[in-house]
Amino acid sequence: MSSYRENAHRSRLANQGHEENSSLIAETIDAHGLKCPEPVMLLHNAIRKAPAEGHVLLTATDPSTQRDVPQFCKFLEHQLVESTVDDVEGIYTFLIRKRVS
Repeated sequence: MSSYRENAHRSRLANQGHEENSSLIAETIDAHGLKCPEPVMLLHNAIRKAPAEGHVLLTATDPSTQRDVPQFCKFLEHQLVESTVDDVEGIYTFLIRKRVS
């Protein structure tokens, strides 16, 4: 993933009043080219390692992540902070905050 995208998400966190959390992107996952269920499996592993309320940034090219990631967050009670789609490049980006244990 480009550092431009990661920095844009950090800026959005800061602008939304999460300055203290904008540096807590525990992991950035590049799941380009991977198909279901691999992006969610990588997300699950990253969330496990992240600190409570830490953020994980996932980028993927599989359209099914638009369905799978929100369901993953809902089921495991994590917060989907932001979800974006780049229709031109076919890239789906998700910023997830780990729930407090």
